[in-house]
Order: sequence, then structure tokens, then C-alpha cells
Amino acid sequence: MSGGLLRLWICSAPRRVRRWSVPYRLPGVRQPRPQRRRPPSAATGRTPSEFVTAYEVWARTRVEQAKNGLCPVCNGPMEPGRSNPIRDTLDTAIQAVFDCNACDRRVVSSFGTLALWHGAVESFLHEHDESLLERPYWAVEQAMTDRHATLVAEEPFRYRIAFRTADAACVVDFDADLEVVELSVESE
Repeated sequence: MSGGLLRLWICSAPRRVRRWSVPYRLPGVRQPRPQRRRPPSAATGRTPSEFVTAYEVWARTRVEQAKNGLCPVCNGPMEPGRSNPIRDTLDTAIQAVFDCNACDRRVVSSFGTLALWHGAVESFLHEHDESLLERPYWAVEQAMTDRHATLVAEEPFRYRIAFRTADAACVVDFDADLEVVELSVESE
């Protein structure tokens, strides 16, 4: 008999995940050989710029799945909401979150990222400032900070993100369900 490793993911409140490793043995299964350290599969065979593109596609896909109600981990139903800062990678006072009802996983995003990836905002930026679309989303200030955001109202919840260019502004309002409830383009 040889050994292996079973990894259990145990979720506990408030949405923290602890990883526990539990040894197990299966008859007739050989112990895997130790493998050399190598980069994750997303980086394997890719140039640095291709890796950045792959990472952005991965991140965008996870957020879009969650926004559409599908957990990117277990395919369970997701509930939209908002939270005080969870991740220190975002310089925002309020973060958009999607919680899975089945596996208790959470997808965290900024309202700015949700706005940036909205079709009408992408069209606006194509017309007025394509430079924001040519860089990774984490290099767009609206996606990483709330410097262009305004909490319009707590009840009912309304949160506004603005994309301003030299000649126009695109303003996006979100409700408590992280849905766009108003989008306007104004000439400046």
C-alpha cells in the first residue's frame, strides 16, 4: 500500500476558508513522485504579456459567471451583495460580492470593475478613450479605487461610478443587487 493526500476545504463563518490536509491510503495506488516546481498552468508556455491576458480572461470569466448567478467553483447559485473591504488589493470602501449558496465561496469585485466590463461603458471607452481598454483592468483607476465613485444612497442602495474623458463622461449607477439601474453619457 502507498499513501496519498486528500485535501479538504472547510468553510467557516465569516467566509474564511481553511485548508486541512488529511492522509489516506488506497490499496494498489503508487505514491506519486515528487515533481519539480513549475509555474502554474496559466503561465506555462506563455510570454508575460500572454499570461497577463490569460489572467484577465480568467478573472473576468469568474466575475461574469458569479454575476450571472453561477458559482465558478461548484456551479451553485450565487447571491449578489456588498461588503466592507475584504481584500486589501482594492482601495475601496464598499466591495461588490457574490456568495455561493452551495459551497459558501465568495467572488469579490469592485463596482468599478463591474462598470468597466459593462457593454455600454466599453462602447463609450472605444469612442472616447481606448487607452483604458488597452491595459489590464487592474491598471484602470476606477477598477481598483473608489476615487471615481459616489455612494448616492444607503436605502435604497445606489452606488455611482464615473468614467470621465476630456470631452465626455459615462456615469453608471448600481443597485443593491449589483445591477446597472442607470447609465448616462454626458458631453463635458
